Amino acid sequence: MQILCFSDLYQIEKVPTIDCDLVVLLGNVSKKVIREIEIIYQEQPIVGLLSNTCAPDTYAGTQVIDIHEKVVEIDGIRFSGYGGVPSHGDSRKGYYTEKQCKDFIDKLAVSDVDVLLSYSNPAYGDLKGNDSKDGFKAYNEIFINKLTKYLIHGRLHQNLKRTLAKVNIHIVYEHQLITIKELKGGN
Repeated sequence: MQILCFSDLYQIEKVPTIDCDLVVLLGNVSKKVIREIEIIYQEQPIVGLLSNTCAPDTYAGTQVIDIHEKVVEIDGIRFSGYGGVPSHGDSRKGYYTEKQCKDFIDKLAVSDVDVLLSYSNPAYGDLKGNDSKDGFKAYNEIFINKLTKYLIHGRLHQNLKRTLAKVNIHIVYEHQLITIKELKGGN
């Protein structure tokens, strides 16, 4: 499956036209860009998450399916999502406590999800940038218990592919085409 992901994209001269099976909005994508994406990708499903700075009605009146804390199956692949960022005491929309995230991860453990989509990152200790350390610590369970084959997230303003504990991680900035190959069932 070819997944075209967008993250932290407020404006773009031209939305890329790339052959894909699914479009993913990881957060911080402007309404103008969303409208352009909907015109270009009318035949593909579009799923999305909100970041901490997105308005709660960002996807209202669009064909985007908000998958925050939901499981959606597309072409036999199970996706789930978690938007926002760690709160550190901020209770506004888009900010979540470690406990809220841990509760979601506990549900994820019994959901048999292939791909986790997230705006925020795990709490990386080895990447540059302030936000890399300011991720969800609860995401460690994903790696310890191998809860998913793929984690795709935005927020860090870089494109990077890496593997941690057999979980394929894709960090997306602006846009990136990702190919999903291996699944839990060996598909």
